[in-house]
Amino acid sequence: MRKFYTILLASITPCFFLNAYAQKKPIEVEIHAENTGGEYPVIKGETNLPENMILMITISSPDGDIMGQSKTSVHNHLFSSERFSYMGAPYNHGNYMVNILSPFAPIQDESVQKVIGTHGEWMRGSVVENASVGDAGRIVSYNFPFHVN
Repeated sequence: MRKFYTILLASITPCFFLNAYAQKKPIEVEIHAENTGGEYPVIKGETNLPENMILMITISSPDGDIMGQSKTSVHNHLFSSERFSYMGAPYNHGNYMVNILSPFAPIQDESVQKVIGTHGEWMRGSVVENASVGDAGRIVSYNFPFHVN
């Protein structure tokens, strides 16, 4: 009987470690986005983030005032904001800043956490940073300017 348990344990243990390793593989996060909507900005982008990962898109004025926010999620490596306006009107001509931010990993769906980690610890790259709030883990933060003519 002891030999049976040894064989059983020896056959299960490699599967456990292989499965655990597969779930902890780091992801080098890539993201690119642009404004495709002119005076009524629509922010569209591509990424290798996992399916259904939630992203928050914020547009700010040069002096830091928030002009609009949109919640979206990744589908087939793509994401898109809703159409932005300023109280129903087009944005004024000028420069603006876009920030694309991922909410904390514990807020994300379990399927997303399996890829990025329960605190985003498996995410790497130039667009990944430690959250500024306590021990909230790692988040995606991607910024780019755009101009409305």
